[in-house]
Amino acid sequence: MPEKDQVEEAESKQQTHSEAPISPVPIVPQTGIVTGHNKRSFWSFFRTKKGKITLGVIAAVIIIVSILLVVPTTRYGMLGPFIHKDLSVTVIDSKTGKPVSDATVSVASVTTHTDSNGKATLPKLSVGIYTVTVTKKNYKGASQSALVSILHDPSVGALKLEATGRQVPINVTNKITGAALAKATIVANDATAITDDKGEATLVLPANDATVAATIKADTYNTASISVTVTEQNDPKNIFTLTPAGKIYFLSKRTGIINVMKSDLDGGNQQVVVQGTGKEDDRGTVLLASRDWKYLLLQAKRGSAQQGLYVINTANDQLAEIDTGNASFTSIGWHNHTFAYQVYRLDVPYDQPKRAALKSYDAEANKLVTLDETSSQGGKTNEFDYPYFDDSKGTIVYVANVQSNSAQTTFNSVQLDGSNKKVLYSLPANAFVSFGITYAPNEFYYIGATDPKNTYYVYEDGAVKPNTNLSDNQITQQFYPTFLQSPSGNQTFWYEPRDGKNTVFIGDKDGKNAKQVAASSDFTPYGWYSDDYLLLSKNSSELYIVSARDTDFSKAIKLTDYHKPVGNFYGYGGGYGGF
Repeated sequence: MPEKDQVEEAESKQQTHSEAPISPVPIVPQTGIVTGHNKRSFWSFFRTKKGKITLGVIAAVIIIVSILLVVPTTRYGMLGPFIHKDLSVTVIDSKTGKPVSDATVSVASVTTHTDSNGKATLPKLSVGIYTVTVTKKNYKGASQSALVSILHDPSVGALKLEATGRQVPINVTNKITGAALAKATIVANDATAITDDKGEATLVLPANDATVAATIKADTYNTASISVTVTEQNDPKNIFTLTPAGKIYFLSKRTGIINVMKSDLDGGNQQVVVQGTGKEDDRGTVLLASRDWKYLLLQAKRGSAQQGLYVINTANDQLAEIDTGNASFTSIGWHNHTFAYQVYRLDVPYDQPKRAALKSYDAEANKLVTLDETSSQGGKTNEFDYPYFDDSKGTIVYVANVQSNSAQTTFNSVQLDGSNKKVLYSLPANAFVSFGITYAPNEFYYIGATDPKNTYYVYEDGAVKPNTNLSDNQITQQFYPTFLQSPSGNQTFWYEPRDGKNTVFIGDKDGKNAKQVAASSDFTPYGWYSDDYLLLSKNSSELYIVSARDTDFSKAIKLTDYHKPVGNFYGYGGGYGGF
């Protein structure tokens, strides 16, 4: 053994013996603390033959790994299993420079399609070098090398496809609003194109056809069958419209009996939903739609001479009975999918209890609830008068007029499920309410008759209070608009008569911050279809639809002629169809 090694080995043994612990349990130094002796032991190891060999192996490994990481092929092979990135690809037409939509983009086993902007994303590719392949009907296929880099977001920009047919410009708009319709897919003989944000697309078709049959589809729109003129010029014949999906329901007497009918939102595809029996009459027939048009209340005489209430579920157009009999029904309106009404049983004597009742019907749960019933007090009956919806609270506000010296007339409210019934205000003895009217959304005026003069009351924000500033003329001699609430409840729609014409407004949920949308108009509000479209009535017999955004009534589309029964529902804002 060389002298140097012998010395080092001896020093090592000496240090080992001198530092050996007395206890058989090893002493563990505190974490993070390196003593001077430990440092000498660590470096002394690398002065030994074994330490030098170990050091050489480590150095060799570092050198080899460094070389492998420098070479791209081996670098990506080593890091690929651990690093993944999305690869973005953009495809354009080599002639027009416009995006190519719905092209098939493939990398290895991953395949996707370009969107309306000609862009596609291939997700979670291991870093490395790939070949991107792009194909589409009536285009020459193309491929390009792409690097999924470690340090940068990988992308393939402006990969060009060469068309093998005629590039036909297509334009698609919303039929009601006229606005450009993005993401509409045009399909013709397996050739496809998707419209961009301007409603434009380029459909590549064989040059030997003058016209080609095609279809246009888009989410929440009706599919349209069209004929495309095969030309590379902008041609008005290749401007197409799609109708928003949905159905409008209305009454029609075109056959001589009153039927319930429906149509698309452009008036097309009209058909009978509920066939009339011939016993319906113009005074007692009513059709009121919930604000989302999912349920309809039909009041009519059908199988007998008696009145009845029915509900139509527009998901399947099925008719179900709610309440019938020898009775008089008064519709109050919809709150979401619950309908409220008042009934007078004509076969119950006037001075007997339960002659009149307030009821609600939950269309989703098919549940009928009696909210309140009249009772007999001192041989006289009380009546329910002027029931109105406080739609914001989901309550019915009504008057219990008592014709008795032993009880008082009261203003009451009750939730639509029958809960939380309470008296809001009690009138003086022998007083009763003679008139009520809605003057704003969820707010009502009442005239209470007393001797010798009338007293006036106002319902606001869940409470009834006397008001000394009102008079009969203020209440009874004015025109009070009916504020039709949008499905979201965020907007209202109403009109005022002026000089024999109508001025139409849209406002907030409280009927304030009014925006005039039409003046000197023949139209009156009929309702909403979603928050996007307004329904208009003309001459109480013609139904129109227009955009709720630009509200240009000159662009209103006529849906249909309809039958308007005698009754109007002034103050009714919980649904549509009362005018």
